[in-house]
Amino acid sequence: MGDLVLPTYEQIKSSKVRMGFLMYALRITGLMYKHKVNEGWERPLRAARAGILIIVVFLHLLNNFWQVFEFEMVHKERSLVIFFWLLQSFMSMCFLVWWQYKGRTALLIHILPWSDLKQSYQSRRKVTLLVYFGIAGLVVIMSVFAFIGNMLYPDNPVIDRAAVTPFPNFLRFVSYFIVNYAYTVWGAVLTLYCLVLVVIHEEIRSLNTSIQEAGQSPDHLKLVDELLILHDRHANICYVLQEADATFQVYNFSMLTANIPTAIFTILSCYHAFASSDKFNISMCLMEAIFCVVETLGLTTMPSKINTALQNTEKAIYNNRKLWKPYQADVYNLLQSFITQNKQPGLGMSAWGFAIVSKSLILTTVSLVVTYLTLLIQLSDSPGEAGELFKRFLNSTNHANSTVD
Repeated sequence: MGDLVLPTYEQIKSSKVRMGFLMYALRITGLMYKHKVNEGWERPLRAARAGILIIVVFLHLLNNFWQVFEFEMVHKERSLVIFFWLLQSFMSMCFLVWWQYKGRTALLIHILPWSDLKQSYQSRRKVTLLVYFGIAGLVVIMSVFAFIGNMLYPDNPVIDRAAVTPFPNFLRFVSYFIVNYAYTVWGAVLTLYCLVLVVIHEEIRSLNTSIQEAGQSPDHLKLVDELLILHDRHANICYVLQEADATFQVYNFSMLTANIPTAIFTILSCYHAFASSDKFNISMCLMEAIFCVVETLGLTTMPSKINTALQNTEKAIYNNRKLWKPYQADVYNLLQSFITQNKQPGLGMSAWGFAIVSKSLILTTVSLVVTYLTLLIQLSDSPGEAGELFKRFLNSTNHANSTVD
């Protein structure tokens, strides 16, 4: 197992080339304090900078929490959406620093099979990076929209200023910048998560192709050697996947958990915006909905594909009849060992070890969101006492305390 942990020089060189842009995107967040071998006094300074950035975002998160749950607001549901996005951004910042402290980021980047990747990885990598640029651009656009909307409609602002900033007048720009920075960090960490899983998925697909093509030679010894190489390659993939799961399982669980109320209140905000026919509100809500869709796809698509690819590995072994006929005891035992290794418990990307992220888990999550969203919509439209209490909490018209002049 020690040989698997220590990366070779070629792995390190290849990872630096393939991960160059991502590492740059992570460094500009100001949170990467361990990205050089010989640093001296620079590392404590970078660690202090990361700590200050986390504290600043945390203070804005506390302000948002206090304003949302203490005062009445015009757009309570949108303020809740901002709170949950800030919460996810803050958690992403903490995870990124924690992974560096435990050495997880360097380990993952170095042990991934970069040199074996095919050209198909390049297209997936470009799509992932384009999504990152899109997220960063969308954050800026949303901030501009919110600023313009609050200027055009001071009596009915697009967002409640107090939910974003504790500062008055021109100092609000400081808070807008901090919130945009926090969202950008969230996008960078999600991009890291997606790219690591894209690499693992591509390697599993490549392995499945090699299994399907195995057994072409009638030479028995050559077949055994070929299977041993594939078996060892599969063992390395299992190790990398287990390390990735150990790194991301708490992150995955936290983001999925926080994304459920975020999606619910975002869609509820869209429902009210469309009901009011306010174009500015509709535009803001649609951009918020795009964030929720991107996060849901990013957190669930690649883990689900990895789970499916592992199932296809077993199918590839069974369907390649050249490996099974004629019967050879040593080949048969090797194939059984291969299948057992692929069926080991917990192999895949999990949500804090509770469950492997698969299509069934995604469907369950979507069903949960739809169920609670339906309940909230019914409460918001209910003429009874429960509906009045919900409306009083969610859409109060008394917002004297929600603006800071």
